[in-house]
Amino acid sequence: MIKLKYGSSVVSLPGEVSRKIGEATEADLRVIVAIASGIVDEDELSSTCKISKEETARTLSFWRGAGVIEDAAQKKYKSSPSDEAPRVYTGDEISQICDEDGTIDSLINKCREILESRVFTHADASSVIYMRRDLGLDPEYIILLCSHYAKRERITLRFIEKKAIALYDDGIRTISALEQYLADETKRQGTEYLVRQLFGLGERALVPREREYISNWTLKWNMSEDMIRRAYEETVANTERPTLAYANAILKNWHEAGISSAEQADAQKTEHKNKTQKKQKKNKADPGFDLDEFFDLAIARGHGNDGNK
Repeated sequence: MIKLKYGSSVVSLPGEVSRKIGEATEADLRVIVAIASGIVDEDELSSTCKISKEETARTLSFWRGAGVIEDAAQKKYKSSPSDEAPRVYTGDEISQICDEDGTIDSLINKCREILESRVFTHADASSVIYMRRDLGLDPEYIILLCSHYAKRERITLRFIEKKAIALYDDGIRTISALEQYLADETKRQGTEYLVRQLFGLGERALVPREREYISNWTLKWNMSEDMIRRAYEETVANTERPTLAYANAILKNWHEAGISSAEQADAQKTEHKNKTQKKQKKNKADPGFDLDEFFDLAIARGHGNDGNK
């Protein structure tokens, strides 16, 4: 069993570093330990780790993409990265960048392949470089983003770049965070398509409140399509003009009652109906006063025993 021996000082590393150990090079590990030791200047990192400035830049890009570090180059995009116009590099500049960092060259080729671009312009290559170097996104992150949206028609690298900026602004910067976002987005879209069909919304844009309803049903309350269909049926049965607001009230009631299936919803409806019928029967049969007491008083009066005569 191996144990660490701590002296007068301790170097602390983020847990995410362990996930990347298998991919990290010797230079990557030297640099992350140096940063944890308090060295934050790139020139000093190169000198301390005995690597070139180009290798230092590549290593920093690797750790930014892993979500382990954040430097001044990233922070300037934090508040409004879309206001920063990404630079369009010349052909010679792109070639030089690819020579210095082979991962960018292979990333550009992979994006071209995914998007099936017959003409891959300097602006397209610049978008890939921007996402990789300026935003510090992991190559796998960029490939996943391209693969997801490539299913849509006429998707360009410029669209992917804008999406990457928006996600970066929202704090979605790691591969795991992106995977969760895309899964949620796919689920929301499926629910929205169903809602449009059921409520006859056509292609009109949804208002913010309607989007909030769908988001709650799908992500917060985890309602299945079957439950949403059942809520629609209840809405139609009880209103002249079905609305998402009425359906939301039904689904909210089910959620708060812990009802998560159509069978449970039916059981609740049946139980409520039976209780209502029993109450109605009781009210109908009960005259509201004690019959025995009434007859006793009547007999007493008939015999002249009423103390109030």
